Amino acid sequence: AHPARLPAHLPRRGMSSTSTSWRAHFPPPQRPAGGAPPPSTFWSVREDLLRRSEGGDAAAARAVHQLDQSRASSTWENYSTKFRAFYDFCLKNGYCPFPADPAAVVHYVGQLEHDYRTTMRGVHPDNIQPYLSAINTTHLLAGEARPALGPLVQSARRGYKRSVCDNP
Repeated sequence: AHPARLPAHLPRRGMSSTSTSWRAHFPPPQRPAGGAPPPSTFWSVREDLLRRSEGGDAAAARAVHQLDQSRASSTWENYSTKFRAFYDFCLKNGYCPFPADPAAVVHYVGQLEHDYRTTMRGVHPDNIQPYLSAINTTHLLAGEARPALGPLVQSARRGYKRSVCDNP
């Protein structure tokens, strides 16, 4: 089953540091079964600081700005585009895109190779890291494990590179 709210995309250029719309792009942290508060995430901390800044707290406003500037706007845009492609792939193939399983990432790497071989417009294996970084960063900022790390995904990456470079 898919969570009720999935990240549609990452923040886009032009969003001000006082915008509350960023939060809508990420699922809220889930309260553990024991009733303990959910863990702090990039987005939950940002939202709390934003509320404080709206109440006149200048230090909180600076902290929101610092979080917003943690990555260049072009990086946010690249992550948005690349994560959206993964998100769409997962929905099309019956995977939950958030939080994603490494098996979904491995299948996605297979799709990237298929696209590269059939259209020659896809992603060359030397250029796959930004796609995996977008998946990992989206998960990390929402307090989830990074699914595009580990030996399973690394094996798929090596196999993709070897397959394309040894058998062009």
